[in-house]
Amino acid sequence: TNKVIVVIPDKSHAQHNPTVWSSQAKYPFPEVPARVDSLQSALKEAGYKLVSAQEYPAQTRKAVHTERYLNFLETIYSQYQLSSPTTELVPSYWPINRQIPYPTSPIGLLGFHVAGRSSPICKDTYEAALQSSYVAVHAANLVANSEARLVYALCRPPGHHAGRETCAGFCYLNNSAIAAQHLINTASLSRVAIVDIDVHHGNGTQEIFYDRKDVLFCSIHGDPTNFYPFYAGFESEEGEGEGKGFNMNVILPKGCGNIDYEAGLTRVLDRVEAFNPEAIVVSFGIDTYIDDPFAEFKITTDGYNMIGGLLGRRNKNVQRWIVVQEGGYLVEKLGLNCVTFLDALKSALEI
Repeated sequence: TNKVIVVIPDKSHAQHNPTVWSSQAKYPFPEVPARVDSLQSALKEAGYKLVSAQEYPAQTRKAVHTERYLNFLETIYSQYQLSSPTTELVPSYWPINRQIPYPTSPIGLLGFHVAGRSSPICKDTYEAALQSSYVAVHAANLVANSEARLVYALCRPPGHHAGRETCAGFCYLNNSAIAAQHLINTASLSRVAIVDIDVHHGNGTQEIFYDRKDVLFCSIHGDPTNFYPFYAGFESEEGEGEGKGFNMNVILPKGCGNIDYEAGLTRVLDRVEAFNPEAIVVSFGIDTYIDDPFAEFKITTDGYNMIGGLLGRRNKNVQRWIVVQEGGYLVEKLGLNCVTFLDALKSALEI
């Protein structure tokens, strides 16, 4: 079982290709289909074994998301076409208080479930999100069945901003959470760590596992006082109930480079080591890159070598690994940085 497998999405992901997003944006919608092509071709060239995901039942999604939210994602586009035909749905109204009777109108539902303008819903968004979740579940199955020790899930659209019943930040279904939960259910695990190294805080994943002690969630990211997702990701957020102490946020300053990042990641990995996980899910964002359009951190390609190596060396005894693709928007460098990271992780784990 000492090998690495890459799970790739169905080509239908490319139909999800929105154009509408933040009115303040200085560049076009960055979460584009070409991201998959860049990653997939580089992984293939580097000799990784690529397999396609199969379809999985709704139960794998219901383990993480509410039924009404999944129903909303599946039906809202067609509901809207009946009243006011629009090619890309973005909300105009949002509830300040969510403890309210559930909306019945499409416009109310849209604001209830879509937490911002950066997750528009197009005709093919639900299908793309579904296919992306299949990649995550397939990866979890391969690891649970010991077919591979390390599996990379090439998920698009990404998932870590999607909450139990909200989509946000290019994310619709939370692939990392779905993978972690499926691993827990399938391999009967009691301790899974999720390490989120995307430049943005994984607010959706945090929300999903906030009151649980079987999943340790650690995120290292830009400062939410002036960076997306703005309302979560603070270091004071440590979990609640029996999950208290099982949520860790590490904030790094704008312009952070490899050296400061290594120090922050070391803090995270100290916590992970104390938790002694049976499996690790890495929410892998390549948007920490020095030339990424989000321009928050300054990690270089050598930095991804350091990050992969450090993750592996510090967790050599962990036998189950899933790396789930999250952000990363400089298309031409995604493949190089991903392969650099995976090569380093694989070599540190002696796979």
